[in-house]
This record gives sequence, C-alpha cells and structure tokens, in this order.
Amino acid sequence: MMLYKRLIQENILKELNAPEIIIINGPRRVGKTTLLKTIGQQVTDKKNAYFDFTDPAIIKLWQDFSQEKIKAVLDDIGIRNESGIIFFDEIQYLRNIGLLLKLFYDHFPKIKVLATGSSSFLFLHDIGDSLAGRKKMFPLDSCRLRK
Repeated sequence: MMLYKRLIQENILKELNAPEIIIINGPRRVGKTTLLKTIGQQVTDKKNAYFDFTDPAIIKLWQDFSQEKIKAVLDDIGIRNESGIIFFDEIQYLRNIGLLLKLFYDHFPKIKVLATGSSSFLFLHDIGDSLAGRKKMFPLDSCRLRK
C-alpha cells in the first residue's frame, strides 16, 4: 500500500513546541489515525503515549478524570515530570472531552496533546467553548495529499 504525505503533516510537526492542543478532525476513513501514528513515529525526542478511544478499556481509564487521575496515568506511563506527547485517537467517544483537554492544557504544560476526532457537530461543540484560545484545529479530508 502506498502512503501519501499529508499536506498538513509538516504544519502539525511545526506546532509541536507551541502550547496549544492540536486537534485533527475530519470525516471517517480519511486517514486521521494513520496521520496521528505517523507523527508519533516521527517524534523521537520526546516520550509519548497513544490512547485509542474505540477501545472500551481506554474509555474506562479516562472517563472519570481529575487532575489527580491524570497525574497517576502520566506517572504510570513515565512522562509526568518531563516533556511528552499524548496522542488521543477518536476522542469524540469520551464524554466531556473539552474539559479533559482543558485540564491538560492548564495544569500539565509539559505535555503536548494531539487528538483526532470526527467532524460531527457534537465533537466540535463540546470542545469549542472550553478550549477557546487553547487549541489549533487541522481539518483533514481525502483531497489534501502530496506524493
């Protein structure tokens, strides 16, 4: 299978040192997960962790979040006290996603968050108000490719 480099991939990589949360949104089957994993493979200078919210165990891990629970998870994966990246894939499956992302932004500045989610109205509405000024959106569709 031939993979094409996404036009937004370089732009996202440039934003990894900026404080804002990166959100890649788009319709199903356009390559959001592949893009997220590709970026994860390219970033070798920071510890990172990947969470797939299509897995019920991952939803259960994050559903009752608090600052203390986030600290515990970050300790478990070994990135709380250093720079790291958290990849949240298909985050629209978690309730109160805007609040979770806001906690990361406000209380864990060493942790960069990249998230993917559907373009659905509920996803965009839930993160809109709580993340004002804290996010950068990268819409993805099947037409933005480069060989």
